Amino acid sequence: MGSVSRYNVKEACLLLQHDHPQGNSITASVDVTLVLQTLGVDQTRVGEWLNVVGYVHLKPDEQNLRSDQKVITVQALLVWSAGFLNVQAYERSIDMQNT
Repeated sequence: MGSVSRYNVKEACLLLQHDHPQGNSITASVDVTLVLQTLGVDQTRVGEWLNVVGYVHLKPDEQNLRSDQKVITVQALLVWSAGFLNVQAYERSIDMQNT
């Protein structure tokens, strides 16, 4: 799950990020080619929270956007809006799992 930070129409690629814990440098580059027919405008809007199911892999040539930023590439099979999301509760849940 992550928040849309950018959508590249030409490449059918969403970039998802969430800076939690603070300083998290992981970005998900989500290839939505396979789900374009079901992808709505609301799912490409910057700031929109999405759930994604797909194949995850690291591409050696895309591992670094910046020297400290890792990119995880996802071939999306399903994408849907997270709907109403209490971000603070979500972050607390992540913190509890990491302790």
